[in-house]
Amino acid sequence: MKKLFIVMAAMTCLAACEKKEPDTLHLICRTSLSETDPTVKEQYDVTVKFLDDGAILIVDGVEYALEQGYDARVEYYRFDPWYNFQIGNRQFGKYALGIPSNEGFARYTQCEEK
Repeated sequence: MKKLFIVMAAMTCLAACEKKEPDTLHLICRTSLSETDPTVKEQYDVTVKFLDDGAILIVDGVEYALEQGYDARVEYYRFDPWYNFQIGNRQFGKYALGIPSNEGFARYTQCEEK
């Protein structure tokens, strides 16, 4: 009986102590793409506000509503203008922001917390 209480207490602690994603992230996203595409800046000031079924992406003070994607571990996107925010992308790092450009393919920036 004592073992059962210990197991239940451990399970309760795991559920209560589980690390959750923050409600809001403040990021700086940098890229060197400005050399090849003048519509792309070298640095973006980004805030992501997480919702139950999406996110609000604020890029340099302009808000965009993003839908939650289900193809990646954690992904949010929109089409017009195109933006894609990912957490845990193995190729681009912990935080990656896909930005619109004049090219016919996706451009991603690496982001870090402020």
